[in-house]
Amino acid sequence: MTENQNIPDRLLSPEDASKELKISPQRVRQLIANGTLVAERVGRSWVIRNQDLEAARPAITTSVIPAKTASLGEGNRVKGQKVCPESRIFTD
Repeated sequence: MTENQNIPDRLLSPEDASKELKISPQRVRQLIANGTLVAERVGRSWVIRNQDLEAARPAITTSVIPAKTASLGEGNRVKGQKVCPESRIFTD
């Protein structure tokens, strides 16, 4: 149980919600856009009610987020290896 569960009417910004959920603000905005997290527009900003955040928490924390794949650019290859441009596979 988090300390925010005791404050049902608290409004959070996406940045505050991201800190609470331990995810990025961009991910919070994605969750709002896909309907997983309920939020309301106030002017140009989004606000999330604390009770909506707590209701969505199980779905958010159990969802699998694919890891970013590393870029196979110059800095990621072993010295002397070349990258095949079509497949982005290392070759000797």
